[in-house]
Amino acid sequence: MGRLLPLTAVAVTLLLAAVSTASAATPADRAAAKSFAAAAGVLAKETGAAIPDTLVETQRASLDCHLVGVRRAREAGVAPTAIINASLEGLAIARSIINLTAIGSLEAFTKKLDRVRTSDPALRAGRTAWKAYLTSMRVYTTLSFPTDICPRVNAWVDRGGTGKMFPNLDFTAVNREMNASAKLATHEARIERAAERMQSLGQRRSRADRFTVAKALARQIEVERSIVEPYGVTG
Repeated sequence: MGRLLPLTAVAVTLLLAAVSTASAATPADRAAAKSFAAAAGVLAKETGAAIPDTLVETQRASLDCHLVGVRRAREAGVAPTAIINASLEGLAIARSIINLTAIGSLEAFTKKLDRVRTSDPALRAGRTAWKAYLTSMRVYTTLSFPTDICPRVNAWVDRGGTGKMFPNLDFTAVNREMNASAKLATHEARIERAAERMQSLGQRRSRADRFTVAKALARQIEVERSIVEPYGVTG
């Protein structure tokens, strides 16, 4: 019997913890989780249909020219720094087009979240994290898609990789965000914790998961990965 007492004590402790958690979940918290899940469902639906195949095909063809140009530059002995910068510019253009397809839906989504009243720390942190994530994505609006990538790339290679490939585009802010992976990872972790909290507040896992970046922007992530992988980038 001596061995059963510690197990019994653990069971009682877990039961009390469960009761405490349940009592901490107010009807307002459950209502907020439901509203968050509903808003996330709309977002996932909109972003899933936001990227037409024609855009993907056009972008992929243009960036194929860019990739070929970068390889030609490498074979021609262009300075490694110039090649790296050119590769980053190609990735920035790819990500700008993909992310721009989700900006409008994310703007509406975060406004919906702002209208939900909640004092739950995890939900509030998740909402703040989504707004910060959106702020990071907004920098891509500073780039306009060049329609003449192929001739620009060829001209740059013919010049021996000197000068700017896209002189009218400022990649500074975009490259800063692309390199801030730790910051984005922090936002995503808080968003995921909010999704877990939504489950504990009564939302089905399938509904709560749509609040995460991986589910809300699944189409954008899928397309971006397919486009940037030829550059040797997988994440």
